[in-house]
Formats: sequence, C-alpha cells, structure tokens
Amino acid sequence: MTNEELWKLALHDVETELSHANFATWFPQTSVINQTDGKIVVGTPSAFVKEWLENKYSKLILKHLRT
Repeated sequence: MTNEELWKLALHDVETELSHANFATWFPQTSVINQTDGKIVVGTPSAFVKEWLENKYSKLILKHLRT
C-alpha cells in the first residue's frame, strides 16, 4: 500500500470520529511521508499543526493507522 493510500484510508476513519470543523481545521495538507519498519511519519504544514495533532489526536490517528 502506498503512503497516499494508507493516509487516505486512515483519514476516512478519523473523519467519522471528529466534527467537520475539527477535521477541516487540522487535517488538510497532512500526509504520510515515510513508512519504514512499522514506523509512519506524518507530514504537516506547520510545527503548530504537528504539535496540535500530537497532543490532541495522536491516539486516534494511531488507532486508525493500525487498522
């Protein structure tokens, strides 16, 4: 599975658990930029978005990436 396919599937599931406003605020312009040895690197448009996703949504993102 490509990085793009993986992220698209994960985001689809994440979106079902968030309000439209929260999803539209925090997840545009994010992507999986690397998959190596079971580790996934998510790219964000800014350090602020990175920090927000880590603090507020990391468990949700991990849950859906694992499935």
